[in-house]
Amino acid sequence: MNHERYLTPKQTAEYIGSSTSTLAKWRMRGTGPKYTRALGRAVRYRQSDLDAYMASHLVPSTFEQVDND
Repeated sequence: MNHERYLTPKQTAEYIGSSTSTLAKWRMRGTGPKYTRALGRAVRYRQSDLDAYMASHLVPSTFEQVDND
C-alpha cells in the first residue's frame, strides 16, 4: 500500500525553501509544483511531486540563472 505524504502550503514552503505567497503565485499562474485541492478547497502537495519538481530545476552551474517567481 502506498502511503504518499501530502503537505500543506506552509509545510511545502518549508520543505522547498520558498514562501507560501510564492506558492500561491505559482498556483495562480499555473506554474510551480503540482498540487491538489483536498476536501474542496484545502491545497495539498504530494512530497513526491515536490521532489520531482525540485529535481527538474537542478542547475549544473552557478552561471545559469533560475527564476524563482
